[in-house]
Amino acid sequence: MSKQVNALFDKGCNNTTITTSLMRELKMSPSGPVENRTLNVMTGVKVPILSTPVEFQISGVNVINEFKKHGVSSTMIYTIKAHAIDKTCPSLTPLDWSEVLLREPHLQGIQLSGISKTEVQVVIGTDYAGLLTPLETRMSTTDMSAPTVELTRLGWVLMGKHTSKKGNYITSNLGYRANFDQDCENLPAMAERFWAVETPECNDTPWSKNEQLGYDKMVVSYDAMNKRFEASIPWKDGEKPVLPKNRSAVILRQKRSLRPSYLQRKGCTLGEINMTINDYEKKDRPFHRFVMIGSEGKIQDYEFQVQLLGNKAVPNISQKVLLENANLHGQELTLASYAMRARTYMDDIADSRDTEAEAIREIGELKKLLEFASMSPRKWLSNSKRVLKSVSPEDRSKNIVDLSSESYIPSGKILG
Repeated sequence: MSKQVNALFDKGCNNTTITTSLMRELKMSPSGPVENRTLNVMTGVKVPILSTPVEFQISGVNVINEFKKHGVSSTMIYTIKAHAIDKTCPSLTPLDWSEVLLREPHLQGIQLSGISKTEVQVVIGTDYAGLLTPLETRMSTTDMSAPTVELTRLGWVLMGKHTSKKGNYITSNLGYRANFDQDCENLPAMAERFWAVETPECNDTPWSKNEQLGYDKMVVSYDAMNKRFEASIPWKDGEKPVLPKNRSAVILRQKRSLRPSYLQRKGCTLGEINMTINDYEKKDRPFHRFVMIGSEGKIQDYEFQVQLLGNKAVPNISQKVLLENANLHGQELTLASYAMRARTYMDDIADSRDTEAEAIREIGELKKLLEFASMSPRKWLSNSKRVLKSVSPEDRSKNIVDLSSESYIPSGKILG
């Protein structure tokens, strides 16, 4: 469940707080017992209050382009531990800064989300100093009384004189995201918006000539008997690349590593690499070789038949293999085929369904679809315990340890 809220950046406050009304609206569960606390305010006044510890997530809104300039991900979400109290800043009124942004030359070009006229619901304190620290500051070089703006990891924060009106005013450009409840009606729409942000021009931007050439060179074929795909490497220099002849150096290095004096100094272990993607075409295997020296000193050359992570072309080849598998075998597995085409990011599938029954059906279809390529989906995570219970324990996310009625489903992430 999510909500866009008004927030105050308070560098004079050492605790982050939210309103209890926001806590109830987003159905947050307390992370601890109610506490008796004392607020130290100006003029030395101490105010006793009751607060409830909570944990939630927060992110910026409409600052994708600005974040790119500073190397910050526009989809970054921050986990916050805060205190929920009845009122955060009852005397502060949010204002619309759109006229100020047009009037002040140094503020033009800044885009803000719509400002709600309700109360300030979140106060970010110095316990999250990293969120208060500006990535960029814009100010007038001639008028020190003009308003300024700072770009933080949560968006633009404005401060200064708004109009000639008297009183206290506050605005900000923040988006708030709470942990997903199991009955969250907005989850499908949020997932849709996530993918729209991740691939804003996926369907509209034509490929370049080199991109199309590289894609065409990745020829993928299917071995139905062994349930495996075979793919060619898109060499830049034609069918036979020019590679250095370093076989003698490799043999010399391996002989050196097999000396007893070397083995005594180093901790030597052997393991099996099982992160296979698909098979090399036979014509490409001579370019993916390694040399082994046996116990009797016999030198033997081997060719990799299976593509391993590390080859520059493997990420693109893996995506084409997944699409080809959906094309070949997904006609009757409609949910899985759609998820593979439109809801797969590298080797992670992130999708949302209207009902738990559809989600369970999609997981079953994905298992069947990936079996055609000798693959199996694992590390399943869902906001529904019913869906998770339909998955065998060994195939669930390692973060899932308890599915009792009182347990909490942890959040997860993709790409590691």
